[in-house]
Amino acid sequence: MKGGNHELLLKIDEFAFQPKGVLFIKATKEPWMRHLSKSHKMCYYARPGSASLFDKDRPAEACASALNCIEKRLLWKWENGVGIHKESAHEGVLHKDQLLNFIHTKLGRR
Repeated sequence: MKGGNHELLLKIDEFAFQPKGVLFIKATKEPWMRHLSKSHKMCYYARPGSASLFDKDRPAEACASALNCIEKRLLWKWENGVGIHKESAHEGVLHKDQLLNFIHTKLGRR
């Protein structure tokens, strides 16, 4: 329908799914940070004032508890203006292009 509401619908076999957002969950507990080593292509953990440790040597205190993951989660709701259906940005709404630009900047690709 032209000018109407657009909905994203995924059909897999006899099931249909309608995504309404993305849930970001941080499984690493602060002050620890998890990074990807460009030279080794492996994850490593670091915190201020201590040596970095590869994933195989990850300390237990670097892992967030289930409760901590729930408390620190972020939900990006796919409302009008987020750009999923190629619509323009709306004031006060995170547009997908803004998120992609942020990610590419952090990865050093732009």
